[in-house]
Amino acid sequence: SIDPDREGGAARGARVVEIEALLGRPPGEVEADASDEGKRRWNRLARAIAHRPERLEFWMREPGSAQAFVPARFVAGARHALRDSARFRPPLDMPIPEGEKRLAYHGLSGGAIWPVEQRAFVRQLLAMPNSSASTIERIALSPHGGDADQRAEFLNGLVSIIAETRSGRVQRQRVEIVGRIGVFWHRAKHVVVYERTVNPSAQFTPDGGIGSRTRRPVVRKVEEYVELLEPERFYPDNPLADIASCGSTRAASMSTANGARRSMAAVQLARNR
Repeated sequence: SIDPDREGGAARGARVVEIEALLGRPPGEVEADASDEGKRRWNRLARAIAHRPERLEFWMREPGSAQAFVPARFVAGARHALRDSARFRPPLDMPIPEGEKRLAYHGLSGGAIWPVEQRAFVRQLLAMPNSSASTIERIALSPHGGDADQRAEFLNGLVSIIAETRSGRVQRQRVEIVGRIGVFWHRAKHVVVYERTVNPSAQFTPDGGIGSRTRRPVVRKVEEYVELLEPERFYPDNPLADIASCGSTRAASMSTANGARRSMAAVQLARNR
């Protein structure tokens, strides 16, 4: 959902325009007799243009921009939530939580949570389906499907789902999970990227593997990697801790460890997948 009244910048005055407002409207039909083939061809083209599908786009006037209007970008007024009307297949071999109606073993192998490969995060996303922060831009609506670039953060920023949609189809989907690496607890992101492509990824489809014999344009897993957010980590994490005192050092260490046990960010990203 989008509420422009919550925006404080240029997006507060966003406009919905038909594509003709940017490209202009071609001239209509002209009078033509039977001998004027050129005008008759133009009239047929004009009638076809008049019956084209409508395309509505969201634009805003941004001060200082070289263009009069730029695609609207909503942040404060954007909200995302996992749909409860669709039935999706669990992304992992896991029991379906009791009373959960969004998952079914015969459901669709896809959706926003399909790239999430940790059971704990799947369960928490289903339990708390509303986003904690959202961004949506480049919105366009048409009978053939909508366009948008979206970023939705869930679980207080621990999980981010970033999607690029074109004509109602997912073009690229990226899931980021914030966690820590192994026993050293460096902060990092586990990133999984899916794209709609006809080419199987070499990383996940070795020669002769499953999926290497088809060239259908489907959403495929193309990348998976760990991105370091904290290349160097100092102990203790809290710079205000008095490391000269054994008691305070031990207290700070235990506080960090207990918080890590309670936090879903304590994901062992370095384990063999």
